Amino acid sequence: MKYIPFDGAAPAVTALVGGHLTAVSVSVAEVRGQVQSGNLKILGVMDTKRSSIFPDVPTFQEQGIDVTFGTWRGLALPKGVDPEKRKILAEAFKKGFDSPEFQAFAKNAGLNLAYQDSAQFAEFLAKNAADVELVMQKLGLAKK
Repeated sequence: MKYIPFDGAAPAVTALVGGHLTAVSVSVAEVRGQVQSGNLKILGVMDTKRSSIFPDVPTFQEQGIDVTFGTWRGLALPKGVDPEKRKILAEAFKKGFDSPEFQAFAKNAGLNLAYQDSAQFAEFLAKNAADVELVMQKLGLAKK
């Protein structure tokens, strides 16, 4: 396997559809249209459960491959932001996250949602970085 970096899922999927790559690792939502049009096939889902968009596609775990990685997004502020302003922004983002409109949008887009506060997200990021590093080492893709 050869790792080829891209500036996001869209150019990677474009390269895959164009026949310049043999596989990509992106979220199900990012290939939804290409799969539905018959241009791509999903080999497996790197989650603990199947995708609600493509429930017939098995997880990698179901196929005997113990890999679970998900797509995540986060919001960040520069260091040193006033704690009161940070609190206001955190409350506003949480309110937006909880809104019925956003929840409906996410469901329609096939996005799995999981909210974490700043402490939980920092812990998640540290674990995720360690997990990715371990996998990259096992695949021989980590710098030595």
